[in-house]
Amino acid sequence: MSVREGERTGRRWPLYVAVGLVAFGALWVKVRIEAGRSLAEAQAIEAEGDAVLSIAIYKDAVSWYSPGSGPVGEAVARLMAYSRDDAAPEQALAAARALRGAIFAIRSTWSPYSELLPELNDRIARLMTRGMAPEHEVRHRALLERDHAPALGWSLLAVIAFVMWVGCLFGLATRGFDDDGAFSLTRSRYWIVGFALTAMLWMVGLALA
Repeated sequence: MSVREGERTGRRWPLYVAVGLVAFGALWVKVRIEAGRSLAEAQAIEAEGDAVLSIAIYKDAVSWYSPGSGPVGEAVARLMAYSRDDAAPEQALAAARALRGAIFAIRSTWSPYSELLPELNDRIARLMTRGMAPEHEVRHRALLERDHAPALGWSLLAVIAFVMWVGCLFGLATRGFDDDGAFSLTRSRYWIVGFALTAMLWMVGLALA
């Protein structure tokens, strides 16, 4: 790569970063809007008296999780309120299961709202074993407390390798061709090697996570 090409690449990096930030911001806004829509729909259905359907849609709102999302927090609060309603045990059980499932669905390398899981496990175990001997509740709670979460280290490797793989693919697409638009093995050889290595690391991380 010539000095001039290096200078052009250096000038482009701020543009690449800006495009990445805009894309990330647009994705966050999209997820935030969808969470708000689901929350509003759930609240409207709850106001009509259909608790079962509103619980299902509150779960959908939680599934649209993004950091700092207010609608998701409100949906979590409503599901927790339902789960604590001892006057309606069937609804309480449905809400506890819905929220527990949503928490597992949105976790990745970190687990938002995981602090609620012990209470949810307790309530599910108690509601599922109503009228049974105490040992049934203990056994059920032990099953709920089993955590089959992916290994954090391998998960991080998979995420980082995927990001690097996308970067190598981008580099291959933008730097692997000469000025006439023809594919250049000389220019692309390092990107090809990086593409193969990061793909391998990505697969290993997914397999062992």
